[in-house]
Amino acid sequence: MKGEVLSLRTGPGLVRLFGLPFFAGGCFFIYGGLTADKINGVPPTVGTRIFFCAFASVFALFGAAILFAGVKVLIHRRYRRLKKVFGVFGLPLRTQREELADASQVSISREVRVHRTKNGTHTRTVYPVRIRGDSLKVDIEEPQNPIAARRTAERVAKHLELPLHDATGDHEVVRQTADLDMPLAERLARDGDASEPPLPDNCPVTTDTEYTNAGVKRFVINIPCILVDKTAARCVLALAWVAMAVIWAAWMWQRLQPLGTDSAGKLLHVGFIVLTLSVVLLGLLVAGLLHTRRVTIDRNMLRVTVRLFIFRRTRKMPVQELEELNRVDPHNLIAISDRARIWIVRAGKKPAVSHVEALLKWRLLTDRQGG
Repeated sequence: MKGEVLSLRTGPGLVRLFGLPFFAGGCFFIYGGLTADKINGVPPTVGTRIFFCAFASVFALFGAAILFAGVKVLIHRRYRRLKKVFGVFGLPLRTQREELADASQVSISREVRVHRTKNGTHTRTVYPVRIRGDSLKVDIEEPQNPIAARRTAERVAKHLELPLHDATGDHEVVRQTADLDMPLAERLARDGDASEPPLPDNCPVTTDTEYTNAGVKRFVINIPCILVDKTAARCVLALAWVAMAVIWAAWMWQRLQPLGTDSAGKLLHVGFIVLTLSVVLLGLLVAGLLHTRRVTIDRNMLRVTVRLFIFRRTRKMPVQELEELNRVDPHNLIAISDRARIWIVRAGKKPAVSHVEALLKWRLLTDRQGG
């Protein structure tokens, strides 16, 4: 019976932090009400202490309710039934039941939520996990961590033996239950093509082969900076314009005021400081746009090295754990496993991104077949 029921626990996520100030403040004032020698300049009586602590406990309980609130999701495989238990401090407050007889798939998607406040518009990206059918749509959870969402979706799909529809990329990927734990290389070996993809026109991506000291053959993909972010370029231009305006204003002030005026000299110093900061920020932005990526893959490991001048950072993923190459959009490519996500290409041109994806799949298939 235990294997027939899948238990999941979800919570409010980062919203929990909203309750922390209330909980900490309430506890602080309760402590003050119990230990303070004077309250409002007067030695407190027992009744005053009780009232003060009771008032502070309202805030402490409110914060604790947010911190320790959660939802327990129970999914019964045999009876195709889902139960959500909303509770605080482990005590159930409300129960919601859903029948899953019409369930035909488990889905995971990528959605951007927009919140408008007095201070402006705020956005956050969530990855809802849902059970769907012809007339069924049941929300399981909406984490902001794509790895956690994928892990939950796979658990639900395997438990209910339903296909998983992954719509977090630019196109939907459908995987059957038997394929959820299968590495990408094994799936490619089952139904892939071992032909090397041709190089597109005007594609800056280059390839090479290298051998380690142990004699392991590695396939290398060099990805230069192949697209300048328009938003970053606009920021650079705006920053340069502001710097020039400040320097110009300082120069005009210096010319118009008598020589040696303190205010004009200070303004000129401010102008030079702004110019210096502008140059530094401009250099950082340009450096961020000029980074290169080096992708190496062999039978056992996928490595992505990001190089910026003399600095570099390498991330690794075992080939046996690589389950998907996902294009978030036409300009970004990510390697995905149950434990990590590694960016292969960021802000790349569409033909180059497609070519890198095809090269990686070709090498995975070739290594799998012993080529």
